[in-house]
Amino acid sequence: MDAECTRLVNLLGTGEKARQTRENLSIQLGLSDRKLRKMIEECQLEGVPICNTSNGYYKAESLEKLYHYIRRERKRADAIDKKCDAMLFTEWFD
Repeated sequence: MDAECTRLVNLLGTGEKARQTRENLSIQLGLSDRKLRKMIEECQLEGVPICNTSNGYYKAESLEKLYHYIRRERKRADAIDKKCDAMLFTEWFD
């Protein structure tokens, strides 16, 4: 894990009650929102169990909670896929 990811992980609390907003994390890390989102994604791709809600980011406190988060993310991905497929097969442009 690189130094930036380590800094982020050290700032994140464990469990949903310890969540922090992107705005707060951006300020603490001195990063733009876009760079912070990219860093979060890179850390997740390295296996760091960073979860998010509409109210902030946190480290999963258990494997069970991480599975719950992953199921929610996969459900979102499926919904996005269905929406994209529906638009691709539209007759709107005929």
